[in-house]
Order: sequence, then structure tokens, then C-alpha cells
Amino acid sequence: MLLASLFMAVGCSSNPKSHIGAFSQAAAQLAEETKRGYQIVNSGTYEGKVYDLASDTSLKINDPSQVQSMLAVKLKPEIDKRVGALDSIQSYAQALSDLSAAEFGRDMDRATRDLNGAMKGLNTNVQKLGGSHTISDKSIQLVATAVNAIGSTIQEKMRRKAIKEIVIQTNPAVQDLCAILKKEFPAMVQFANAGFQLAYTEIIKDYEKRKNQMPLEERVSAIRDIHNRIEASDRLNDYPPKLAQAADHLATAHAALYQAVMDDQFTTNELVSKIGEMAAFGKSIKQFNDSIATP
Repeated sequence: MLLASLFMAVGCSSNPKSHIGAFSQAAAQLAEETKRGYQIVNSGTYEGKVYDLASDTSLKINDPSQVQSMLAVKLKPEIDKRVGALDSIQSYAQALSDLSAAEFGRDMDRATRDLNGAMKGLNTNVQKLGGSHTISDKSIQLVATAVNAIGSTIQEKMRRKAIKEIVIQTNPAVQDLCAILKKEFPAMVQFANAGFQLAYTEIIKDYEKRKNQMPLEERVSAIRDIHNRIEASDRLNDYPPKLAQAADHLATAHAALYQAVMDDQFTTNELVSKIGEMAAFGKSIKQFNDSIATP
């Protein structure tokens, strides 16, 4: 459906809604699944710690803080930064879509507030990840001026100018975040793999202890669960390149959007192509996440 609407949009440069909406939908979906990928890896590491603690019957837990300390995931702060960056890209894409589609003054007011918050979010996350291309106060003011010029009666000519200004001013920050996210994070998978392996190793030990008392169907279910967990652990090694590719798709699609507005062509074949590739990859990474999240 998304791809069909994209191809219908080519040649309709007078209406920015179609391509901005398609870009936003594809970017939001891909950002969501990329976040989910990081969260799956994080939960795999956490699950290993849980099984490790549960298997130690001599362990005594005296207070809640002890549990917190034992289950702390070493890489969580770094993963949280990356998830935060994707959140800000997702919010920006949605705000841009809302502004392009607003038909009434109240909708425009809400979209303007959301856009302002999204731009600040991009800035915050560029800084957290050590990037260098923040959105300056001057750039934010330029965007605010352009958006205010749209007016309560929604002048399409001024809306196009505002969208152009927004994309121009945000592109360096978006590219910066994506460049940082494209850097693979091998340690993340090493920790997660150890967590997955620890979990299924403890499950195997428990199975061996109890199998003689288990009915056939329960043994079948247990063996199937063990097998699926082992396969999910093996597939984890594919995560770093997939997460890097996701960031690359976000970057190239926004770069195509930037070039389109710079040329005052709000829908181009190149933009349609990049959005289509981003949407397809979003679907692909969702399937991959599903295969690991439901072992």
C-alpha cells in the first residue's frame, strides 16, 4: 500500500503531503523496528542474568537494591542512547508529517509544538552520542519564522517553504545521528549471546533433572523451546550489520528528501526509490526481530 502511494505521488510536486507522509511512515516504522532490535538484544542479556541468579539456590536476597545490582545490564546505558536517538528521529518524522497534513489552525499549532520538541530532541541526542551537528538557535528560529508564515488559513505555498526550511535545517543533525548509529556495536551482541546461551544452558540443566517425571507433551514442548532459543542465539550475530543498514536507509532517504526540497521538487523518482527501499528494509527487520523475540 505504501509503495503504491509512493508511485502515484511522482509528478504531483504541488502537494507535499504524499511524499512527506510516505517518508514519515517508512522512517517511523524502520526506527521503531531498529529500536526493538536494540531492546531485544538488551533483554537477552538481562534474561541470561535472571537465569543465572535463579539457578543459584544458595543465593540469598536481602533487599530490593541487591536484585537491581545483580540484574544491571552493563551495556544498557549505551543501548538507551541509541534508542533515544531513534526516538528523536521518529518524533521528527511524525511532526513533519503532521505539519504537512494539517488542515486547520489548531492542527497546525499542535504540529508546530511537536516539531519544536522534535528538533530539541534531535539536538539532545546528537549531544548524548557525541555528535557535532546540532541544530543552532538561529536554525530553530528560521524554522519557526517559516512555519508561522503558513498562517491559520494554511497557505500551501508557505507550507512548502516551511517544509523546505525544516528539512534543510535538520538534515545535518539527522545525518550525524545516523552516521553514529551506523557504527556497529559488536560488544552488544557478545554480551547478548552470552545471556542467551546462559539462559538455554540453565533450561537444559533443568530439563535433564526433571525429564523422567515429565509427560511426553511437556518434554516435546521443552525440547522445542531449547531448540528455538539456540537458533535465536545463533541469529544474533546478524544484528550489528542489520542495525547499521537501518541507519543507512534512514540517512539516504532523508538525504534524498533534502535534495528534493533543495531543487523545489517535492516528489522525485530518487526520493520515491529511497523511501521504498527504507519501507522494504523496515519490513525485513521486523521479520528478523519476530524470529528472535519469539523463540
